[in-house]
This record gives sequence, C-alpha cells and structure tokens, in this order.
Amino acid sequence: MNIIDYFKDLRQSRWQERIAASEWRAAKYLAQILREGSFHELLGRGTLFLLTEGDALVSFLTLTERDCIDAPELCPWIGFVYTAPAYRGRRCAGILLEHAVRLAGEHGAKQVYVCTDHVGLYEKYGYAYVENRVSIYGEDSRVLVRRTLRPQPRVEPLMPESFRRDSLDGFIRRQEVHQCWRETAQGWQLQPVGFTEDWDGNRLRQEAEELLALHGAGHAVFLARAGEAVIGYASLGGRLGSRGQYVELLGFQVSAPWRGCGVGRMLFRTACEAAMVQGAQRLYISAHSSEESQAAYRALGCVHARERDPARTAAEPDDVQMEYDLQQLMDKGHDGKGRV
Repeated sequence: MNIIDYFKDLRQSRWQERIAASEWRAAKYLAQILREGSFHELLGRGTLFLLTEGDALVSFLTLTERDCIDAPELCPWIGFVYTAPAYRGRRCAGILLEHAVRLAGEHGAKQVYVCTDHVGLYEKYGYAYVENRVSIYGEDSRVLVRRTLRPQPRVEPLMPESFRRDSLDGFIRRQEVHQCWRETAQGWQLQPVGFTEDWDGNRLRQEAEELLALHGAGHAVFLARAGEAVIGYASLGGRLGSRGQYVELLGFQVSAPWRGCGVGRMLFRTACEAAMVQGAQRLYISAHSSEESQAAYRALGCVHARERDPARTAAEPDDVQMEYDLQQLMDKGHDGKGRV
C-alpha cells in the first residue's frame, strides 16, 4: 500500500471520483470542495492523505488547520477519516493516522485533535478524550487529542535531489506585526505599524524555486529539517561592501511552530561558517524591521551595518541594514545561549 499526498499527485480528478463514489455523505462533501477548489479556504492550511493499493482507494483523511469545531486555539485537526468497506477491520485508517501524526510533529505541532461521535475508535490509536463541544453544524461532538513527537532538528546543505518546488508546502511563514523600528531625526524608534505577513502556497513554491535557483548559481543554501520536513532555511548571496568585507545573508526563515527552539541559531551559525570559508569578515543583512525580528537578530549578535549598501537600502527602505562580525564566532564560540 502507498500513501499519497493528494495535492502533490497528478491524478486528482481520479481521486475526486473515487472519494465521491463513497456511500458516506461527508466524503461526497469532501469531493465537492476538492472539485470547487475551496478545500484550503474552508479548512485552512493542510492536506489530504490517501492510502492506495494499486488503483484502489483504500482509506483517506485530512490533516488541516480547521475542522468542524470552531476553536482556533486547537490545531491541527485530523478529519474526514474513511476506509472503504472492503478494507475495514485491517487497521488501514491506522496507517494514515500514524502518518499524519508523524508529519504534524515534524512540522512543529505538539498535538493533533480529532472531532468525532465514535467512542473507542480513536482511543485505540493513542487519542485521549478532552471534552464535548458543539460543532459548526450545531451537533454535540467529542474532542480527542494525541501528542506528537517532534524530531531533533538538523541542518544540511540543500540538495536538489531531496528538495523540490513543493518542499516548503508545509512551511508556515506567518508573522503578526504590531510595531516596527523606524529611523527618525531623533534616532531609531519603535512606531505602531501593524500588519500580518502570511505566505500562501504559491508564495512558498516561488520561494522554493528561488532557493533552487540560488543553489544552481553556486550560492550556499542550507535547510533545517525535522524528519523530512523543511522547517527553516538560510541562503547566502554575493560579496558587498567597499572592500568586499561582507557576504549577504539573503534568506533566513524559520517556520512559525519551530521558532524559539534554537533552529534559527543553528542555521545562522552554519551560514556564518560558510561565509568565513568564503573569506568574508562580516555578514550583511537587510533585515525585517518588526520588533520581534529585530530582537531575534540582536540576540544573535547583529548590529546596525557600519556601511549600508545603497541598492538594498533603496529596494527595501523600511528594512534595517545590519551586519554580524564573523570574528564573534571564533571569539565567543556562538554556543547557542538564548534561543532563536
């Protein structure tokens, strides 16, 4: 049997037909929102997993940001769990449930939730009852939870054979900004600037393509992984500065659920080591000006750039031009105190 991510498969029309052919009313609704393209609009981030045997659809379930309980504080949800009649009694759904829990943990979730009327079904797979809640359909439903295991993160160079256009699909680049640093006549000041930055699937695939292009052009690109999931990345650009003293840190992102776990510090150290190998004295960063981003960069030891690059300043006038003295890496060992 094989597990397929529906949104990464080329046979989506076929699977829509197989799901719609189910006798279960909820499955027909799932097929409908897949056909209409409203899956993510209704359920948020996430995907649909299919368990197949040859051309047969054995079982399926969703792992998504939302389900039938209106509870933003509970996330992610496993839903639409179904097994074809001919395969029932063989724990086929259990294969998908374990797969979904593992992937949720890799992407940083500490637990997963299920909303169900069944008693004793999910408990066999390690789920525990939390409480009853009223669903968006006005029905009383049981909410169950299961903890995940979050793998130990690792950092490795990007390798095209294991990184594709869809490799960032589970990445969460979300940041709610309330204050940003701005340079004024009185110096740098925090000012009320509010917005939410949230990359959708198209933007994430564009970013993956850009990382592949950077690698293809000979630039250093590093990935942080938990299991197989990409949970962060850092990329280096070319030399900058009047003496070529800088190597630019082009990209530096950590998926939201993994922030504060030391992943950013691991990536930053790896990028610094690569810049030192290239003979640079400092990293140059055109950094996001939000209060949180600036706090993270300063925790790493970054300061305002002594020599601002005119092109970067003009292209991103609201960014803060920063640098990191690579000598710190040798003087202090950059041993990971503090977590980014």
